[in-house]
Order: sequence, then C-alpha cells, then structure tokens
Amino acid sequence: MGAEYVAEHLNDVLETQGFSTALFHGPNLSDIENEKIWLIVTSTHGAGELPDNLKTSI
Repeated sequence: MGAEYVAEHLNDVLETQGFSTALFHGPNLSDIENEKIWLIVTSTHGAGELPDNLKTSI
C-alpha cells in the first residue's frame, strides 16, 4: 500500500465524515491554505530521502 493510496483513502473517509479536504501532489507550501491542522502523508525512498516532488516544498 503506497502513500498516495493511503492519502486518497483518508481523503474519502474524512469527506464522508464532513471534513473539508484537499489533496496535493508535490505542492509549494504557498499553494496550501494556512489551516490549523494539516495531515501530511508522504513516503521516503532509498535511505529515508524525501521524494523528489516534495523536496522543493520543504
């Protein structure tokens, strides 16, 4: 089970419970609204390196 699948499943579950959600695949932090709570699902590769599409966001 990959991180993208987990994120999509959580998105569906949270929306059915009335939460407002948004999925981002490799966003810039300025693209994400300033909310009080963020749930971030990501994966690593190699020896724990960040995925390439996330490196520019951090």
